[in-house]
Amino acid sequence: MEKIFRTEPIEVDNETINLEFKSISEIFQDGDAPYLAVGATKGGKTTMCIDIIHKYAQKAAKIYYVTATKSQIGDGDIDTIPKVFKKAPTFDNLYAIWREIKEGAEHMNITVDDMLALLSAIYPNAENKKLITEYNNQMRKIDAELHTKYKNLPPMTSNKTVTDEKNLIAVEVLTRLILSGINIYGMSKLNKKQELIIKTLLSTEQKTILLIDDVTAELLSLAQSNEQRMFATDGPEKPMKIGNAMKLLLTDIFTKARRFNVILVLFVHSWGIINLKDQLTNFIIIEPQAAEGVKRLQTVGTKKTKELIRVASNKIFGHYPYHVVVVKKDSVFVTKADLNTGNQVALDTLNQNLVNAYDNLVKGLDYIPSNEENNVNDNILENIDALIN
Repeated sequence: MEKIFRTEPIEVDNETINLEFKSISEIFQDGDAPYLAVGATKGGKTTMCIDIIHKYAQKAAKIYYVTATKSQIGDGDIDTIPKVFKKAPTFDNLYAIWREIKEGAEHMNITVDDMLALLSAIYPNAENKKLITEYNNQMRKIDAELHTKYKNLPPMTSNKTVTDEKNLIAVEVLTRLILSGINIYGMSKLNKKQELIIKTLLSTEQKTILLIDDVTAELLSLAQSNEQRMFATDGPEKPMKIGNAMKLLLTDIFTKARRFNVILVLFVHSWGIINLKDQLTNFIIIEPQAAEGVKRLQTVGTKKTKELIRVASNKIFGHYPYHVVVVKKDSVFVTKADLNTGNQVALDTLNQNLVNAYDNLVKGLDYIPSNEENNVNDNILENIDALIN
């Protein structure tokens, strides 16, 4: 039977503190700061990534699993994650992912004008004119009703209240018209910005999952490279060494992910791999060596937090397989990922449609490669999702 740690009291600086066990689903909350996960051993890193996706995917508009881990015979867990969500841990992939996340975030607060423009892109001209005329008639009636409803409020308060409520009604009405039009006429005439708006409207919650497991090898390789890349965090792109671009990219991701409601976990082998620790408050410690390294880091935790980490590490490592220590600001607790072998990931509507489209494209490939050509075909498959975005 699997051995699971249960909450128990521990002694820290002559004080009794409960070391809590929390499930994966209790850890990551809306607005959380990013997590840096540290540990060189396997220690259940891949299992944790898979479990996070299983636990949160139904509430996510976007899912990115950046990993070099390949599916092995008998490894059912990683096969439960649709291939369309997986990316190799390269600078180019990570940069493209981050630009898409930021670009999508710009459209979370969709204006009524954006939605009206989208209507005209979906519906034929004659039908769109009728819809707009009827929409305007209805909104005039709603405006009059709301002014009557709030007539006893001070003028400035009344006007703002009417405007806010009218916008909410307008967004609801236009959302229904847009989604109805998509069902009838499809999305073939939409540009990328308009497709992002549709994705926002269809998503149950504007949460993004970005799991990066793990970029250690890539970071070490890029640090020695003289290769150039075009890169910018804001403003126009400019050429720079790819290693420098990767460092700036990771800094941008870690400093802004919280703003975009991203569940972000970056896995590295050791504390020295990444120089962002002073910007972080959340950590996942995967092995005793990583826990030991905390005491030498001035930017990670208070003296009491470090002692909690030490005691928690001694309590679980070597005694509870696949358990890890989680540091969330000044709190320390224990978690363990659940196995998800054979369990299908529950997705939101749009992501399920994306997976279905991807699978249909893969099934439609009538060319089966020989063993020698597998690498070529893998590259094709890895880029199919780019064709359907």
